[in-house]
Amino acid sequence: MKKFGKIVGISLGALVGLLLVLVGTLFWVVFTPSRLTPIIRQVADKMVVCDYEIGSVELTFFSTFPEFGFRADTLCLVNPCEGGKQDTVLFASEVLATVDVQALLRDKHLKVHQLALTGAEGYVYMADSINNLDVLLLPEDTTEDTTATALPFEKITIEQLTVDAKRLVLDDRKDSIDATLLNTNLHARMAGFEDVYVCLSSQDVSAAIGGEVYADHLRVGAELPLALDMEMMSVELNQASV
Repeated sequence: MKKFGKIVGISLGALVGLLLVLVGTLFWVVFTPSRLTPIIRQVADKMVVCDYEIGSVELTFFSTFPEFGFRADTLCLVNPCEGGKQDTVLFASEVLATVDVQALLRDKHLKVHQLALTGAEGYVYMADSINNLDVLLLPEDTTEDTTATALPFEKITIEQLTVDAKRLVLDDRKDSIDATLLNTNLHARMAGFEDVYVCLSSQDVSAAIGGEVYADHLRVGAELPLALDMEMMSVELNQASV
């Protein structure tokens, strides 16, 4: 009886393994980078309002099982603003996202378990009346003509964000803040607006406010448990450390 059970177990295991290989092969054949990349760009056309570039996109089914992963070898957002030092808002040499397919199919909920950016460079510019962060189509902008901007999902959430950045720059002319972070790693998670955790480590931080230097090539680490109040536009820190 034990021998029979062992044979059945081995047979079922082999069958499951074979099915996984077949499913993986099917997805690879159907969703090759040459076929998948245009689909991703088509969706991005409905969401991104600035100039952008997305490199070749491929599925990472086996390395991110049971979620489906998408990897792009390049992401670049370009949004020039008058007075800004550069046009590129964000560049990443690689982007990896893992998605809950059941939530997407069942609830039209794009639930991203992980979003990782590698080799990133970012530039944020703010002035009195303009900024370069207006790169996505906001939901309220689709109320007048929903047919033209219909998306395959109704809600987006991200459980984990990881950024490996070479250079991050904040150029805030409104509040006279000039800050640069080099070789920075950021990890963040959000269970809700009232439960956000950010961990940041930067090897080289320079910052000046109103012309007064507060950091000159410092090595900085921070853990920031915080709560966001979107109505009051406020941030509450709880047992944060720097």
